Amino acid sequence: MVILLKLSLLKRFAKIRNILSKPTSALFTLGALLLYGSMFIPMFRHEGKAIMAPELMQAYIMIVLGISAFFMLSMVLSKHQSLFFLEDSYFMFIGPFNRKQILSLLPFENIWGSMLLALLASFLSAFQFSLHFAMPIQLVLITFFMNTLLISAFSLIMEWFYLKGIIQKTKSKGPRILLGLLIVCALLIFGTQFYQNGFDVMASLMAFVTQDSFFWIPLFGWAKLGLVGFVSQNIVQVLLGFGLMVLFHVIAIYVFANTKGDFFEQAMLDAEDFSEFYARAKSGKQEINTDDIKQVEVKYGIGARAIHNKNVLLLKKQRRMIGLKDVLIYIIYLIMGFFMKMPIQGYIMFIIIALFNQANIDTLTDDLKQYHLYLIPDSPLRKLFNTIKLPFLKSLGIALFFTLVSIGMARANLGEALVALVFVSSYVALINVSSILTIRIMKSRHNQIVDMLLRMILCVLPIVVVFATAGLLSVDIEANAMALGLTVSALAYAIAGAGFVWVAPMLRGTEF
Repeated sequence: MVILLKLSLLKRFAKIRNILSKPTSALFTLGALLLYGSMFIPMFRHEGKAIMAPELMQAYIMIVLGISAFFMLSMVLSKHQSLFFLEDSYFMFIGPFNRKQILSLLPFENIWGSMLLALLASFLSAFQFSLHFAMPIQLVLITFFMNTLLISAFSLIMEWFYLKGIIQKTKSKGPRILLGLLIVCALLIFGTQFYQNGFDVMASLMAFVTQDSFFWIPLFGWAKLGLVGFVSQNIVQVLLGFGLMVLFHVIAIYVFANTKGDFFEQAMLDAEDFSEFYARAKSGKQEINTDDIKQVEVKYGIGARAIHNKNVLLLKKQRRMIGLKDVLIYIIYLIMGFFMKMPIQGYIMFIIIALFNQANIDTLTDDLKQYHLYLIPDSPLRKLFNTIKLPFLKSLGIALFFTLVSIGMARANLGEALVALVFVSSYVALINVSSILTIRIMKSRHNQIVDMLLRMILCVLPIVVVFATAGLLSVDIEANAMALGLTVSALAYAIAGAGFVWVAPMLRGTEF
């Protein structure tokens, strides 16, 4: 068992060494870490911020638990599952290790993935709250630890059902049933609060967040119990919440490690399938749902318009223009803005962050690798426009819809609403152009880190230029906020347009 742990740690150190082996890769990686690390600075700056009320702390806890529930739902709905990655299965299944040793390693492997998901849920949500309130860093850290235990516990349950399934050669629906029951329990508690509060949505939400009835839900209730105990400084609740989670892990690990049966051959095959799926997902590629594909028709245009028609055809064949994962992050941010009673500017900031996180260059890269794109007798500008037209319109439609919802929730006036719509549309253009700029600059050497860095620089550039100029000219920023917002939008459109024209010659086929 000790040897397995050493091999697992050695593999992780080797991956870090591989990332830092080349100077350019190391610089980009460290730059990305510094930029993302700068997001946590507001958590340590409390000057001029209101003290975070206990109710808002509980709202933060529930939002983090909600994000974790989404992660769990994604795991349950995934068609690909495995005990280990392919490279891990080689030394475990072929080496001199028995069944119990191999299965005992899995909880240790789960912790790394659980920590990453917990980091995303806990710290990114904390960043949003810390922009407006003095966020206790202790609450963020204890939420991160509890969330790690929560996600790890659910992963163990899923993998036990998966293990029993491949031993008995059946496909278990246990994880879906379990998660469904947990969600139904939460909905029943909210429904009860909704009825008791006279169908008042806001009062029901606050009661749902603060009432103790949620504690009776397994795993999620235990996590909230420990975290609420920390907020209310109730050491008994803290110990009880963490104690129940640790006890569950001890029992689950014992049951999992002592599961009997032959699983080696199927686990090896599934490891290969899952590793391929993970590599595609890591590069931003979306999985095609072959069950939803149907026969459809589309009329092809002349010249470059055929590129757009082809993208429309592929989208229509799946019968789903917009998926849940396309809009979920916007919904989460809207809920956060609602609880924080943010003005329209805060909602727009959330929408820009969601746009930034949703963008990827996978579809564009795949299109640019198709040789027929360069054989179409049309201008590079038209070909590039038709290549990015569909992803641009899709992201624009989603962003503008949630902008309109935000305008209603923030009760913005007509002027603020128009500025918000123009501002969001300009950033949709800027973020889409940033993706093709990455391909133009890095060519076949582009990667996600470079794409994120360039996208972040372009998003910040118009705001920095406009507000720095306003500061030098002694312009009253608060009194001229709408005019400055329109100026930022105009500059964002200008950068996007210039970038688009600069990238277009790539479609001649001599550079990619």
